[in-house]
Amino acid sequence: MKKILSLVIIAVIAITGCKRNEFDNTIKGEALGNFSLKAPEKNAMLILNSATPDQQVVIDWTAALPGVNTAPTYTWIAALKTGSLDAPLLEIPSDNKGLTNKLTISQKALDDALKAKGIAEGLKTDLIWTIVAKNGSVSIRAAETFNLSITRFGDGASNFALYSPASSFDVISIESLSSAEFLKFKWQKSFAGKPAGNITYKVKFIKNGGDFNSPLMEFTAANNGADSTLSISYSDLDIAMKAAGLTDRTHLDSLKWNVEANSGAFKKFADYSNDIVIKRGTKLTMYLIGDATPGGWDNSTGNASIPEMTALGEGKWSITLELKPGGFKFIPKKGSWDVNYGGSPNGSDLGGDNISISETAMYTITLDEVNKKYTVVKN
Repeated sequence: MKKILSLVIIAVIAITGCKRNEFDNTIKGEALGNFSLKAPEKNAMLILNSATPDQQVVIDWTAALPGVNTAPTYTWIAALKTGSLDAPLLEIPSDNKGLTNKLTISQKALDDALKAKGIAEGLKTDLIWTIVAKNGSVSIRAAETFNLSITRFGDGASNFALYSPASSFDVISIESLSSAEFLKFKWQKSFAGKPAGNITYKVKFIKNGGDFNSPLMEFTAANNGADSTLSISYSDLDIAMKAAGLTDRTHLDSLKWNVEANSGAFKKFADYSNDIVIKRGTKLTMYLIGDATPGGWDNSTGNASIPEMTALGEGKWSITLELKPGGFKFIPKKGSWDVNYGGSPNGSDLGGDNISISETAMYTITLDEVNKKYTVVKN
């Protein structure tokens, strides 16, 4: 019996000794997790455009793991590359009063911030930047820093778009030897950032995957680059394509074109480039037209009496026939006067004067369309 009583007493003592301890779960402090920089990427170059002051610059980073009671706030800091982030040149809170892990700032606001620090207009400044995150009493920086060069407002050019030829994979066929037919380009005007600034343009071509800063071909726009148009003769385009290594005329050349606007030292391309596919060939026909010929001046497709020349290749043509007193010209297509070659002091020329014949006889006539030469030899 005493043994049983002893066991009961021991059990009661054990139960009493197991009373639950109460822990205080109230947060006593804050903490922040690591985060990393995203954009602009390392060694980025930012040229501020005085013609687009409202355009946004976006600085981005990953979010810091927040504490439990206080959301972190962020500040973008930047120092001269030769300086220290412990004494930053610029300190700008992120979006939403510092609560968002992104800073969106207009080019003008960024330019004004640099101007306030004595950075001269148009000057490139090499910076290092990072992000400071704060959470109550805790303040940490991102573990890395990025290099960034920023050029302040100077010359500038506004955004613009390409008009024609519209971006397409439809084939544009051109006559390689024709100096009378043109491929025409047009785009929206860009405006200089400075009141007294001027804009000039260059049209540039690349292969897919190429770089417009190292183009296959480039042409200065009309009016010494001042106009927002360009007309390239088929023959000049063919010469440029061959010089660029596009020598196979049987091949369809798939290219991209864009326009570079220049204002002083500032350069800007159109927002989007256009696709263009070019097929080059040579004329299949050449005719004589005029009252010195059997067909007269009746340039209709149904006139079977219009003499057709023989193609010798590379834009050269020949024919032997009887001519009478009068005049004639060369035309590549019946029913059209768009392209017609006549005489000039130095040979044949687009839209030149009629070539005169003074007596009836057999003549051998040749035309070198490329070099704009012709001969009329009486047999």
